[in-house]
Amino acid sequence: EYLLSGKNLLIKDTSLMLSNLKLSSIYSKKEFTSHQQYEKARIELNVTKLISRNLLWDYDEQGFSVYSSKSNLEKPFLSVYKDKRPPDQPKQVKPLLTELIRKLPFILTIDTITASDSYIEYEQFPVQFPRSGKVFFDNMYISAYNLSNDSMRIGHQSDMTIDVQTDFMGQSRLTTNINLDLASPKQEFSVSGKLGSLPVTYINQVMTPLVGLTAEGTIHKLIFDFAGNEYKATGGLQCEYSDLKVTMFDDGRDKELIRSMFGNLLLKNNNQKDDTLNYKEGEIYFIRYQNKDFFNYLWNSVRVGLMDIVVPFYQNPDLRSPPTDPKFKEDS
Repeated sequence: EYLLSGKNLLIKDTSLMLSNLKLSSIYSKKEFTSHQQYEKARIELNVTKLISRNLLWDYDEQGFSVYSSKSNLEKPFLSVYKDKRPPDQPKQVKPLLTELIRKLPFILTIDTITASDSYIEYEQFPVQFPRSGKVFFDNMYISAYNLSNDSMRIGHQSDMTIDVQTDFMGQSRLTTNINLDLASPKQEFSVSGKLGSLPVTYINQVMTPLVGLTAEGTIHKLIFDFAGNEYKATGGLQCEYSDLKVTMFDDGRDKELIRSMFGNLLLKNNNQKDDTLNYKEGEIYFIRYQNKDFFNYLWNSVRVGLMDIVVPFYQNPDLRSPPTDPKFKEDS
C-alpha cells in the first residue's frame, strides 16, 4: 500500500549515503480510508539525505543484524493524516514504542541517531466537527541514544534516551526528553518537557477540531513531568498564564462529564491584582487507551493535566476506574 524510493545510493567502506528517500501511499487522502477500512492513519515521509557511519551487517544463526555507530536524517518531512469517520478499528492492543523496537524482525543497534531541520505535521478529521485540525512542529532537532533490540546489549544498557527541540506551531520553543526502559516487561518510560510563551488564540484552529475548545490569553510557561507503563501514566504539569478564557464544547471521553456539570462552559482566569502571572499545577493521571499508539498516550497524559488546570471542579474519570481494567478508545 506504500511506495519506497530513493536516489544516489553510495556505499563506501562502512558508510552509506542515500538521498531523496521517500515513503508515500499509493492512495490519496480521500481514497485511503475506502481502501483501508480500519487503517485510519496515512503517512508521507521525505528525507533529503540519510547518512550512516560505521555501518556493519551480518547474518548468522540468530538472523540478520545491523549496527551503526551514528546515523543522521537530514531535513526529514513527516506528514500524518487521520480520518476518524470510517468504522472503528477492532479492539486490539497496540504495542508501545518499546515493544515496537523489541519486535523488529531483525537485530538493530544504533548508538546515536539524529534528525536535523525536521518538520512533522499531524492532521485529523474528527467525527463531530465539520473540518480537520492540524498541528505541526518545525525547526525540529532530534537526538536518540542506544537504540537497540539486541538482548545482550540491553542486558548491559537498557535505557534509550530521546531528546527533542522544536518550534510548536511556529510560535513557541518546545523541549522534550523521553526515556525508555528497553528491558522493562511493563514498557516503563518517563517524559519531561517545557513549552515557552505561546498566544493561546493562535492554536484555536487546532484545539477546536481536535479537543473541542476555544481559548484566549497567553501561556507563558508550561512544564510537564510524568512516568508511565503499558497501563497508566502519573505525574504533574505546571502552567504560568495570564488572561486565560476557555470555552469548552466537547472533549471526547470527558464529554458527558463536562456537559452535565457546566453545559457550554466559559472560564475566566485573569491576572492577579498586582499583575503577576497566575500559576497552577495540574495532576497527570491517565489510564492508557490500549488500542492507541505511544504518542496518543503522551498527548492524552498532558491533556489530562491541562484539563485539571483550566476546568474548575474537574473530576478525572480515570481516578474512579478499577486499577486493572483495560481501556479502549471509541473514535465515534
